Order: sequence, then structure tokens, then C-alpha cells
Amino acid sequence: MPTRHVLSTFLLSLLLACNWREPRSVPEWIIGEWEMADAEGRLVERWTKVNDTLMKGFSYQVVQGDTVFSETMECYLSGTEVFYVPTVSGQNDGKSVVFRMADHAGDSVSFVNPEHDFPSRIVYRRVGRDSLVASIEGMIEGTFRRQELPMRKL
Repeated sequence: MPTRHVLSTFLLSLLLACNWREPRSVPEWIIGEWEMADAEGRLVERWTKVNDTLMKGFSYQVVQGDTVFSETMECYLSGTEVFYVPTVSGQNDGKSVVFRMADHAGDSVSFVNPEHDFPSRIVYRRVGRDSLVASIEGMIEGTFRRQELPMRKL
């Protein structure tokens, strides 16, 4: 019996020393086409599953018949980490910005990049089967800003 206890303690210590973690997962509940429409225009975000570790997205905003914003996104698992990588047309010299998953608790997932000005945090929160709220937040000219985008599934 004492040998079993010593072995169990050793294995537990080894796992903790290696900083072992369960792999996170890509938030599949976001798959589909989402829309936010109001008097100013329409925002559409579309996510598709490529495989078990990669989802791709595309988002665009139309105001008075003109597309004023578009971006492509990837959300992927690498090792035990999940990354959200948007590329916004006409911004950041066409380069992607990498956000790391900070939290994923059932109906909510957040991604952070403290080095990026705005947004430095992106959150998706599922509200029922057919709606979600996406939010972006960060600093703009020294002032904290947060924008919420309530969307419904098409």
C-alpha cells in the first residue's frame, strides 16, 4: 500500500510540474450565419467548420447598399491553445492579428491580445439557440471603449 501512495504522489507531482492541461476546443456553437440589422445597415458573420481543429469565418457590413467593412477570420486549435485570427480589409497593412483564447465556459468565449489597441478583447456569448452577442473592447486614444453586436442566426 505505501508504494502505491508514493507512486500516485509522484505521478501527480510530475503532471503538475509539466503544467499539463486538457486541450481547449474551438467553439462550434458559433458555426452558421449570423446577422445584425438596424436602420443604419446590416452586419453579417458566417462561420464554417473546416475540420475538428479549424473554423473559418467571413464578416461584412453593408450601409446604404455599400460594403463598408469586411474581414476574414480563422479560429483554430494549436497544441492546447485556441487562437482567433482576423484579417480586416484595409487595416493593419493587410496583416492578421492573433488573439489567444482567454476563457471558454459553455456559452461564452473570449480572446485577448493585450498588445493590440482596439480591440484588445473579443467576446462571443451565446444567448439561446438562435442568437449571440459579440463584443469588442479596448483602448481608443486613451479611453476604454466597448461595442456590442447582438446577432441572430439566419
